[in-house]
Amino acid sequence: MHEDVPPPSDVVPWLPMEVDELVATLTSRDTARRPADAAIALTLVRRTLAGLDSRARSLRADVEGRPELLVPIEALEHELADLDAPQDADASGSPDGDDPALTRALDRGPGTGTIALPVGAVRSPTRPVPDGEATDTVAVPAPRRRRRRGLGWLVVLLVLLLAGGAAAWYFLLGPGSPVTVPDVTGAQRAAAERSLTDLELRVTTSERFDDDAPAGTVLETDPAAGTSLARGSDVAVVVSLGVEMLEVPAFTDLTREEAEAAITEAGLTAAPDVEETEDRTIPEGVVVASDPASGQVVAHDTPVRLTVSTGPRVVRIPENYGGKQAEVVQNDLVNLLDIPLEAITVTEVYSDDVPAGSVVSVTPAGGQEARQGDPAALEVSLGPELFEVPDVQGRQIGEATRILEDAGFTVEENNVLGGFFGTVRQQDVAAGEMRRRGTVITLTVV
Repeated sequence: MHEDVPPPSDVVPWLPMEVDELVATLTSRDTARRPADAAIALTLVRRTLAGLDSRARSLRADVEGRPELLVPIEALEHELADLDAPQDADASGSPDGDDPALTRALDRGPGTGTIALPVGAVRSPTRPVPDGEATDTVAVPAPRRRRRRGLGWLVVLLVLLLAGGAAAWYFLLGPGSPVTVPDVTGAQRAAAERSLTDLELRVTTSERFDDDAPAGTVLETDPAAGTSLARGSDVAVVVSLGVEMLEVPAFTDLTREEAEAAITEAGLTAAPDVEETEDRTIPEGVVVASDPASGQVVAHDTPVRLTVSTGPRVVRIPENYGGKQAEVVQNDLVNLLDIPLEAITVTEVYSDDVPAGSVVSVTPAGGQEARQGDPAALEVSLGPELFEVPDVQGRQIGEATRILEDAGFTVEENNVLGGFFGTVRQQDVAAGEMRRRGTVITLTVV
């Protein structure tokens, strides 16, 4: 009287809204909205039932309190069919002796007090007359099977409740129910995808490198494990590619700065400290080698240590090479300067002080610094330079002296009988002999 009848979906949430609207119309406190008679109400019931799909019609729900009012769906269909069939009236003009203008309450026993009037308890008060009969509207007798038809109304509600129950099962427990994302972290890719697709989830896969997870195993999912999703929802799976492996680049002819830039560009990290080594073939500051070596494939977090040339090694030329045998000095310079024997230039010179075959001088000079790889030069003594002694016998002393001194010799006189005639009779070094410059030649003069 004072409140609207609550919608059935408050008790059975999955009931279609069409059922709520039907109940609201049949129980409206506004007489203008409420059906004027049972015929109109029946039309509304039929329209509601016709608007439901087969899935909704198949659903069932338990009804508490009055289970004896429930009838099978087949009985409801018969009830609705009977409402369209003509009914025979008894002798009194109304079925079962009832007044067709009256409605009656059905007493089904104790329970809920006021109950819904069963479908079929009231029949349409008027019915059009077939062609050929009078055009006046005539009263239609009330249905003979009033009690059975009354059950039809409750069957409609039962069908709707059962339909709602099936919908609830579908969305809460059945194929339409939500699923929980399983924890597939660490599982193999194929197994993880199978676990998700078995729950009717759609899987999209991406990959990334990871230093800890083996290649092919799942790193994470989005949404995360434990998330409730509707079936058919998307789940992004990230799969490990394992440790990222990179190739060490080449460093040919690169300076340290250029090599470190190349390491960074390759995705690796250059070690903060470098090794230094002397190398006579690689200029100072240029990379000699790396560890790991160029071309090797290593984990991305492996540091690359560079070895940089400091240039040729600097050595000091010994000061005691003068006077040593040339062969000994040559071998020493080959090892000291790290050069081949052909890189040492040998020049032979006369020396009055250094024996033949010994070193007169070396370049770089003794005591100086030199870089490995630099060439060297030696002067090797031929001994003193020798000159041929000219023949001056029979010449006057003055002329003989001039000839010998021009040849580089020193002249001494040995006068016999005072050297009265001034003629050279004899020279102590025979003509044609080879003597070094400055040799003293004694002339006997008469």
